[in-house]
Amino acid sequence: MYQVKINCNVGSEIVTLAEAKNYIRIETDADDLLIVNMIVQARTIIENYISRDIMPKSRSYFQDKVTGQIELPFGPNRVISSITSKGVALTADDYEIKGLDKEVIKFNEYLEDVQINYDTLGLNDEFLRQGILQMVSTLYDNRSDISFDSINAIPNSAKMLVSSYRKMFF
Repeated sequence: MYQVKINCNVGSEIVTLAEAKNYIRIETDADDLLIVNMIVQARTIIENYISRDIMPKSRSYFQDKVTGQIELPFGPNRVISSITSKGVALTADDYEIKGLDKEVIKFNEYLEDVQINYDTLGLNDEFLRQGILQMVSTLYDNRSDISFDSINAIPNSAKMLVSSYRKMFF
């Protein structure tokens, strides 16, 4: 069994309220709070789809039994701040951090109740920004008569923009 927890967001949204309003062509301030919430919702939906953090975060990862290595989800990682097994801190001699994005932790022995605290870098480019804008537009346009299927679906045009970032973990 494994668990991943967000401890806190470290950065800011890559899409601003002004950008979203301009994209959707809204000139009034009446729905500003709603749009800000939709920006967060759209970013979160896309982060979960690509299994990567767009907004930098501090995270904790827990796994009850570890043989060999762990591949941390939602990288790229900025720093691994601590690794413990059964509440006892591991030293650099107990593990090795590997991978281009510091996402693989290789352990020298079998461990139980491993907790890893780490910070992610986040991602920011025009494809992700455009994907978020398209998702916000879809959420805004369908805010009053959304069906269960459409609220969980990413528009195909947004999927095409962000799919190259998609990483599956298990």
